[in-house]
Amino acid sequence: MRTDRQYYCGLGAALSVVGGRWKYLVVRQLASEGPRRFGQLRRLVNCVTEKLLIGAL
Repeated sequence: MRTDRQYYCGLGAALSVVGGRWKYLVVRQLASEGPRRFGQLRRLVNCVTEKLLIGAL
């Protein structure tokens, strides 16, 4: 992880730590809904493909 990068808002810093759009959405769903099965999580996170969800997990 690069430490010399400057961020102009907290969202940019948070996304660089979390690792992208899909990971953020998955973490948000798990934090708000609690533990879920893979199929349930796939339905909760709209527009995510199975491959992207597997990579995010």
